[in-house]
Amino acid sequence: MTVVVIGILAAMAFANYQRTIERGHWQTARDLLQTIYSGEIVYWTANNRYCQTAPLAAPCTAWTDIYMDNPNGTLPVTFTVVVDNAAIPPTFTATATRNGGLCDTKIQTVNQARTFGGDWPQWQGPNRDAVFV
Repeated sequence: MTVVVIGILAAMAFANYQRTIERGHWQTARDLLQTIYSGEIVYWTANNRYCQTAPLAAPCTAWTDIYMDNPNGTLPVTFTVVVDNAAIPPTFTATATRNGGLCDTKIQTVNQARTFGGDWPQWQGPNRDAVFV
């Protein structure tokens, strides 16, 4: 009986641990999207256009062009920026895509209007249950 109770408690603790990990990745990705947004606005102010970072790298050549280090590789999240300087008004969308874990392939976005979107308000687990609230 004691082993069963310990097993149940361990399963609950592991689930809470996984949700805490996802919450941390989500918040860090959100913070980095805010940094990308700020860098794009500063770049716009100086160059009258937004900066497209790698892989397309036109007109920019690196993340440093928007005054930040490359965020890829620091988290299990991939960051991209898609720019349309030909649009009226010009636009950009920065995307953070979760790689692995309970929220694999879930995304967060921010655009030039500082509108956050994607799979928020919750990155969701495989059962479409909220990983965290």
